[in-house]
Amino acid sequence: MSEIVNRRIVLSLNANWQAIGLRSVAEAFVAMNGGSKDNPPVKALDISYSIDKNGEYEFDKMPSIFPVSWVEWIDLPIREYDLVLNTCKYKIRVPTVIVALNYNKIPKKSLYPTKKNLYDFQRGICGLTGRKISWSQANIEHKIPKSKGGRNTWENLIVADRDINNARGNKDYSELGLKPLFNHKTPAPIPAQFTIKKLESLDWRWFFET
Repeated sequence: MSEIVNRRIVLSLNANWQAIGLRSVAEAFVAMNGGSKDNPPVKALDISYSIDKNGEYEFDKMPSIFPVSWVEWIDLPIREYDLVLNTCKYKIRVPTVIVALNYNKIPKKSLYPTKKNLYDFQRGICGLTGRKISWSQANIEHKIPKSKGGRNTWENLIVADRDINNARGNKDYSELGLKPLFNHKTPAPIPAQFTIKKLESLDWRWFFET
């Protein structure tokens, strides 16, 4: 049960039905039960697809979508494709989308210089050789080594071939005949929905522009 409860697989919408982030199943259930200071109250969306003459769900057609309270939600039937939370008393359908009742802002999030973000910004190019490198071959490279005071900032980080990264140690680039090819700057915060790169559920399609 804990594995499902802690998974961030619930899309969170503001009161205008705009995507604003992800919630864990536990956070979604808390919000459905009145919320907390940092987790405003919500309803879950009952997203129901029509069934064709052969008894197959028509996932390619627009479903019916209704906001549902917690009291209503726990009585919803479990469908064959639903994730389920089993408790002592209930089998509860895991919501895929929740919508805030009284929050209509679009929060912005800062992008941190993680390996994934750096790799994406550099389009998979090694920041020291200019060659294409695979994800597994890429390492985070500190222009100024951490041992010399280098910080984990956009300005000081690139991704580079791990073999070069390992061979460099604390040497200056001039000793290796290398020069960083990227000078990243801290990107401006972006709307939270743009940080969601992967659609974990088919239900999410209806809340993103295509």
